[in-house]
Amino acid sequence: MTVLRWVGALLLLAGSIAAPLNLLHAEFFGGNEVARVPLQRSGPSTAAQSYAPLIVSLRPEQSPVAILLEAEYVYQQGSGPVENRYLTHLILGSSIAAQSNMTLAASGQNSEPRLATMTLLRTKVEAPGLYSVLLSEASVPAIALQRATLVVRANMRRADIINVLAGFALMMMGAVTLFATGRSRRPR
Repeated sequence: MTVLRWVGALLLLAGSIAAPLNLLHAEFFGGNEVARVPLQRSGPSTAAQSYAPLIVSLRPEQSPVAILLEAEYVYQQGSGPVENRYLTHLILGSSIAAQSNMTLAASGQNSEPRLATMTLLRTKVEAPGLYSVLLSEASVPAIALQRATLVVRANMRRADIINVLAGFALMMMGAVTLFATGRSRRPR
């Protein structure tokens, strides 16, 4: 393998790691963790329900804030694609500061426990105070959650588009280099 092919392979590898890693870090691991609370079901899993509210102190300088759901669930094999729909409300006093709908979907053949992290809500904090985070199921749950944790992260940033584009550019340069060096070695 020529040096140029090694360079192409390294560029392709670096780009394929850098771009998705930047996106994942910004969405799920960036910022500072403000609260982490395990969710406890208040009734049978056969009915839609609300979970106990999470009370958290937030200030505008912590914006943007993200509310994440970390869940371990078991998908029952052969039951077809299923989903749980969740409503999330961020409440200050008696007014709703932000709200969102989110869906956790599952399908496949494996009945092993699965892990999922999903962003339920991302918002700007307008006023300081004690906020209530309310999570409720919008319909009867189809996916059995084994464990679930609600996480509030402050100072969340979007993925830096320059870094993401640089990762994709590295991938493209690596692919072009590999293609070009592969073509030049063919007999004529």
